[in-house]
Amino acid sequence: MTFQSVFAQEISDFMTIKEAEGGMDHVYRYRFSLASFDKYLMDIHLSEREISEDLIAEWVKTLGGKGKTISTKISHLRNFIKYLRAIGIPAFLPNLSRVPSTYVPYIFSEDELNAIFSVADNFPQPDQSPYPYLHIEMPMLLRLLLGCGLRRGEALSLIMRDVDLQHGVLTLRKTKGKKERLVPMDSSLFEILRRYCTAMELIGYPECCLFPGRTLTNPLAGGAVQTAFRSILALCGIVLAAKEKQQRGPCLHCFRHVFVIKSILQAEQEGRSLNSYDIVLPTYLGHEDFRDTDEYIHFNTAMLTESGVAFEEYTKGIIPEVLYEEE
Repeated sequence: MTFQSVFAQEISDFMTIKEAEGGMDHVYRYRFSLASFDKYLMDIHLSEREISEDLIAEWVKTLGGKGKTISTKISHLRNFIKYLRAIGIPAFLPNLSRVPSTYVPYIFSEDELNAIFSVADNFPQPDQSPYPYLHIEMPMLLRLLLGCGLRRGEALSLIMRDVDLQHGVLTLRKTKGKKERLVPMDSSLFEILRRYCTAMELIGYPECCLFPGRTLTNPLAGGAVQTAFRSILALCGIVLAAKEKQQRGPCLHCFRHVFVIKSILQAEQEGRSLNSYDIVLPTYLGHEDFRDTDEYIHFNTAMLTESGVAFEEYTKGIIPEVLYEEE
């Protein structure tokens, strides 16, 4: 993607910095946001090397999508503007107001989860695929997403030195918010991961990716995972026929919601009503702001009641227990 506005060079230099930070999804989102801003500057034929408050306000009016998507794009622009100011270019820094999420997750039923893992466990190796290990990786990746509530990018960024095969703990370094965190695994999931690492011949190679792409030291691309998961869903016959306005449909991120529901059910069984101010769950999920966890917990209580119990037995022994102290 080539930038063409009066700030084309600065945007390119800023993206080089972002690429050095790592995380392909992270870089892609920044590039997409700044491409929108670059196009707007071209459309209005901006020639002055200055960014005013009015200019930003007019750009924001052109943005489409959900409130949270717009908020993310403004956040990306804010960081670019901080870069411009640091190199001496006058630019107005806009405020960033928090926009509540309107995203409605798709909650997989027990039968759907069974079907997904059955298909994933027998996923064929595509002919002439640039990702030779994908058929082995997908079953393990899906189990980590479901069993630990990881974001897709967090799982794909793991390298072997981040995987403690003695104690069953993952060290997440490339995370949303850029704060490292430790994620313990249930013993059964840990054993599956250990067998996977043995089969992939990753043990003893600390710089190898847990989920390699074209080579052992290059991570599997998020796009390849998305394509493979769509194929799995199609083979399972899982579709969202009557999609509501804010529903994204069945996707990998929905596994993170399943994890949260399991945690809520566990807390309820222990006689404790879990809410966003409990410190354990937000910490495990990597949320700095309790309001992020609140969006997961309160997205739809009816959905929790109807679907939560359905996969209770299926996830037993996969998702690690989160222990709570007595009040």
